[in-house]
Amino acid sequence: MESSGRPNVILIIVDALRKDYAGPLEVGLERLGFVSYENAITAAAWTIPSHASMFSGLYPLFHGVYERYNMDVTMAKIEESGEWFTRRLSTMGYETFFVSANPFLHTLGRSHFNRFYAPPLRCPVEWIAGKQSMNLSELKRRYNVTGGLGLLKAFISSRKFTLLISLVLKKLLGRRMVNRVYMLYLLPALYLRAGASKWPLDKGASDIIRALDGLLGSAAEGAPKLLFINMMEVHEPYSLRERSHSHIVHNLRTGRLNHDFARLWQRRYPQHAGYATDRVLELMEVLRQRGAFDSSLIIVTSDHGQLLGE
Repeated sequence: MESSGRPNVILIIVDALRKDYAGPLEVGLERLGFVSYENAITAAAWTIPSHASMFSGLYPLFHGVYERYNMDVTMAKIEESGEWFTRRLSTMGYETFFVSANPFLHTLGRSHFNRFYAPPLRCPVEWIAGKQSMNLSELKRRYNVTGGLGLLKAFISSRKFTLLISLVLKKLLGRRMVNRVYMLYLLPALYLRAGASKWPLDKGASDIIRALDGLLGSAAEGAPKLLFINMMEVHEPYSLRERSHSHIVHNLRTGRLNHDFARLWQRRYPQHAGYATDRVLELMEVLRQRGAFDSSLIIVTSDHGQLLGE
């Protein structure tokens, strides 16, 4: 991964890592020569607007990516606003890599990077449904869909027939019936896969580290690299019994905190932060073995924190 005079730029986001749980990671990185900046403050409290601010240098009010009243957050897409540093580096000859298990960011990766990698999905049924919703939103946006016929043409053009079949079944049988089929036939297999991959403790970090070695090995010789990595290990969910965002829906509908989930998060969050710390330091070793560590500007930060029932 040698560059021609210009340093590689490596941006690593440990998604949802709070400052008060980042001490071990800071110590490990300082031992490798990193400098800690105490005045780094996120521009937003959740993933999409925070990343848009990091890439554009603008506050959410100006780049326009933020939640609105009664809006599905999966519809909040990152559009290019102003002079994004990805475009600037591309015009300077940088080869750009996007590596993340976070489906909320995949539109960003496919739109603004030369190389894209997302680890395979190893999570319960509710997360599959959420990913389907995001895929459908992305499809509508990409093909500027209007009406049912336009949506059908988009499915045919994109060849997303599995998503089409799933949505048709939900329409014919009802969402509850399809979810029951998922629960009866798919959920046991998914949980076995999740257990084998340490999910939800490991939400793709191990796959990312393995893939990264191959990605860097296949990179073009001589060109400097921009490598963006988002690691999801500190982000919820924190247990196999935790349904995707059901706790948040409960809080919004009742106006009361779901104390069971708050206690679960408080117990599990430190474990996830520790696991993410180990994976980030392991990633540094991969960069060192590939000769990219000393020739790169490496930034490790978080996009937002996590509310643990406070």
